[in-house]
Amino acid sequence: VSLALIYHWFRYGRGEKAVLIAEAIYFIGSILLLSGAVSSILLF
Repeated sequence: VSLALIYHWFRYGRGEKAVLIAEAIYFIGSILLLSGAVSSILLF
């Protein structure tokens, strides 16, 4: 969903920069948390 929204904003030139940055940070944070959880499960 996040990538779709970012693509929509870039494609049609709508949406504010702050919202785009916040969405990107949230998306990256989710990936980091997910990878951290997976790595902790694999380690233990």
